[in-house]
Amino acid sequence: MNLVWEIDNATIKRWNAFVKANKNRELVLIREKINIRREGIDISKTGIWRALVGCQVTTQQKSGPGSRVDKFLNSTSPALNYALLCREGSVKELLLRELLRAGLRRAPTVAGNLSEIFDALNAGEWSTLNSNLKSLIKNTTKGKERKVVEYLQSGYFPGLGPKKWLRLFEQISPIYKWN
Repeated sequence: MNLVWEIDNATIKRWNAFVKANKNRELVLIREKINIRREGIDISKTGIWRALVGCQVTTQQKSGPGSRVDKFLNSTSPALNYALLCREGSVKELLLRELLRAGLRRAPTVAGNLSEIFDALNAGEWSTLNSNLKSLIKNTTKGKERKVVEYLQSGYFPGLGPKKWLRLFEQISPIYKWN
């Protein structure tokens, strides 16, 4: 099967106008900073944990500005604080309580998934995750990304599907710091 694209000057003008009209929008500037210039990305354990929580809570519910998910992810909830969770007796109970308090959907499922991920990371998966994510810092390729995806599908990250991997990939930066 062959695909041929024919783009006329009128279409190019419309695209150029669209780009020009949106180039200074906040979302565009943030994406350029993170995805192109690779600046200001937090790859600490706390940063990765927050990304993993974000991956879970954005599934099957609104997550735009002002939503319950947005408010939760921008809160000081202990569920987002990896160091605090490490001192917690029952991570699953704390996660469930916080997710219910925030009014998020699928709270029992998300709390269970995050609890399993937390246990796996603390049983030694942090170093493997670190190694996989570090491989994407510079000169990433489709092959490197496929290897990371295979790792993320390994079973240590329940509830983390194809639409959520990008959130973790966005955590990679030349400004690499692992706490």
